[in-house]
Amino acid sequence: MSDGGVIQPGSTLGVLGGGQLGRMFAQAAQRLGYRVHVYTTPGDAVASHVADETTVGAYEDLDLLTTFASRVDAITVEFENVPASSMAHVESHRPVRPSSSVLGVAQNRVREKSTLASHGLPVTPFHPVRTSDDLDEARRALGPDLVVKTSSSGYDGKGQQRVGASDETADVWARLACDDLIAEQMIEFDREISVVGARGASGEIALFDPIENEHRRHILHRSVSPTSMAAHVEHDALEIARGVLEALDVVGVLCVEFFVTPDGMLLINEIAPRPHNSGHLTIEAFETSQFEQQVRALCGLPLGSTA
Repeated sequence: MSDGGVIQPGSTLGVLGGGQLGRMFAQAAQRLGYRVHVYTTPGDAVASHVADETTVGAYEDLDLLTTFASRVDAITVEFENVPASSMAHVESHRPVRPSSSVLGVAQNRVREKSTLASHGLPVTPFHPVRTSDDLDEARRALGPDLVVKTSSSGYDGKGQQRVGASDETADVWARLACDDLIAEQMIEFDREISVVGARGASGEIALFDPIENEHRRHILHRSVSPTSMAAHVEHDALEIARGVLEALDVVGVLCVEFFVTPDGMLLINEIAPRPHNSGHLTIEAFETSQFEQQVRALCGLPLGSTA
């Protein structure tokens, strides 16, 4: 139910993914007067507990995705690893925000880093690795201390390992047992921060204040906003996040995760084109939550205040 490009309350919003972020999206959408239809793979999908309707199936089932798309007015995602080809398929039937092209960038670390670097955005120095010779070249180019990660599907520290100067390339290569990797320079950082922002179809951008994050065993443990950083570093983080939203032509919510070096340099660690765990504090601490912003961007509504 669309009026001049705006998807009106009473319409049904589709979300691919049945986890906690999908659940919180559904709750925000329902508060604004929308129905929510969740598409999820088999298993205990907590988003289904609050959704108005649920479809259970594989993300590669194009026929079922077509049926799902026919029953909703617009579609978003709660995580970035829905196959981009499946997203492109539903995109031919209904508005999808963020687009399949944005997801395609975020699903592959080499593609993500290369795309951001091509727009002049500061990323951790990296080198694609497909062979043991590539790993040797990465060690020469980036230094002996590296973090080597799978190019896709890794999260919360999974799919990565540190490589030190004393490690033999042949031994490392045997342990990795994968030919689609990225090597990143080991960064000595002072802290980790994130910026969650939203961009509407008109190009309107709303950014939340930077959030300082503490991880334990690669899992987010605590997020704090406002941060204790210098004002100019916070300003730079916001401007870089704005640049990412514009460079990728994002319509929706996106989180940019940064390393902050001891001298205040900001390096993009990774991006997530959806609400982020560090942004949960926006539910209570800001006038508009990241989940309401996701609904607003999806439906073509004006973005809410981030005060």
